[in-house]
Amino acid sequence: MPSSPSGSIRLRLALLALLLVPFVVLGVGVASTPRATDFNCFWSGSHITLAGGDPYDPATWAAATGADVVDVFGTRRETHCPTGYGYPLTTAIALIPLGALPIEIAIVLWQAALIVAVAVGIALLARAAGLGRPGALLLGILVVASEPFFYEFIDVRFGGLLVLAVGLLASSDLIRAGPVLGTVLAMLKPHVMPLAVVVRLRELGLRAAVMALVPVYVLVGASLVVDPAWPTKWISELLGHRADMATAGQSSTLWLLGRVVGIPALGPLLMALGIGALLIGLWRARGRITRLDALAAATVGWAMVVPYALSGDHLVALAVVSAAVLARNTPKLTLSLFVIAGVLPWLLYGTRYDVLVYGGLEVSNALVPVALALLLAATIGRGSAVRVDGSP
Repeated sequence: MPSSPSGSIRLRLALLALLLVPFVVLGVGVASTPRATDFNCFWSGSHITLAGGDPYDPATWAAATGADVVDVFGTRRETHCPTGYGYPLTTAIALIPLGALPIEIAIVLWQAALIVAVAVGIALLARAAGLGRPGALLLGILVVASEPFFYEFIDVRFGGLLVLAVGLLASSDLIRAGPVLGTVLAMLKPHVMPLAVVVRLRELGLRAAVMALVPVYVLVGASLVVDPAWPTKWISELLGHRADMATAGQSSTLWLLGRVVGIPALGPLLMALGIGALLIGLWRARGRITRLDALAAATVGWAMVVPYALSGDHLVALAVVSAAVLARNTPKLTLSLFVIAGVLPWLLYGTRYDVLVYGGLEVSNALVPVALALLLAATIGRGSAVRVDGSP
């Protein structure tokens, strides 16, 4: 006898609650070692800026973040960002309220904000996909149980806010300020989902898009007042230390994957495969593309070509592609999604060249966006999905 809808909902709620238990335990441990997380990097940027210092100055940065730390697993290592501040000064300005607090308090508030943000982001994506409560819970389980979410949570990064950002971009019919809020949140870590922002602002039209960017203008103006030379300093950091990180095994990109396996052409070939499939899927479904489909294609397409990323940065692509796939409500696509979004990232991360925590290469996870792109292409090519308002 088939289970009742209410029974299915209760089962998924119980599974989601069970998944959250280890995150609560880990969250307490991580919060007790804030200097060993990525949060230390952007908190230090804001803290230095608030004190009138220059986060791009090597000596200032080393004095603030350079000491070795012990992480939540008891491993002694260097900090996440020993070489320099890798964010635009706009991020430091936006996060000054956190920089004004002791890091021990700020990290607790940040973790809480990330949990709330990812929950609201999932809810907005579920609505944009026209999912009912069971589908929304399934989307939540897929996202929370994923390796990228674990990575973002344990390193205390931006993932939860970026899931909220793409949810706001997808559901701005519900939240009229969605494009504005989504753009501001995406700007905090601008290399993860810039194409999604462009796709959504393009839909608004030129005048509305210009108005939606007003908070961005304010942030940029404030940062230029604080340090008119910061764009040059930031670009120097990107082309220096960050470029070294991208080419030295500390990244999950197709560019690095080709170099690691000794086949430089492999990365571009895989990019061509994923992007080509997306373009074919979009062409086949022309006239039937939803906003969610467009955002998913833009996000996962960028994830394949970005020159620097870690596996946690794939969380946004995984979340929005999962929502677009679940919108079709077909067993084959859902099963494929479970394998690609739920199993594959963990499998690749667990079979790195060195499986020690924080050690080894996670470059093999660069295959995840390609797999997601192929699944999204097949999904879009199948036919129409629900609209943002729930209509077919």
